[in-house]
Amino acid sequence: MEVVGTCTLLTGLGLSSVIDIKIRKVSLKIVGIMFVVGCMLRIMQGNFLELAFLISLLPGAVCLLLSWFTKGGIGVGDGCMLLALGAYMDFGEVFSVFSVAISLVGVVALILMLRFHKGKKYEIPFIPFLFFGCFVIKIVCGG
Repeated sequence: MEVVGTCTLLTGLGLSSVIDIKIRKVSLKIVGIMFVVGCMLRIMQGNFLELAFLISLLPGAVCLLLSWFTKGGIGVGDGCMLLALGAYMDFGEVFSVFSVAISLVGVVALILMLRFHKGKKYEIPFIPFLFFGCFVIKIVCGG
């Protein structure tokens, strides 16, 4: 069951990454399908309504709230994707993926600002960094 979840997660993130890079949008259809499949896998494992599952959704919920407070400074699609990650991973894994992604975005933003003179308002697609973070945590680290 774990292999199916990891494959589904990485496939959805991979497709979403391509779309995010090409058109700077997050497909809420893909995210919705990912979330539903993740919930179905949780139901099959018998841990759908456990407290740990609800806690794993917190990073996505916080990002959605921040998106609302920043009036889109953080994309709604990014928050929804973090919610979908919570359907596949526990809180620690979601937080680790987010930490890897935000660290890499920070490095890339710094390079873009210093080397390519991009401004603070330059938008960087975030889903590819979530994909990389998920790949590192799930495949490389064996999470």
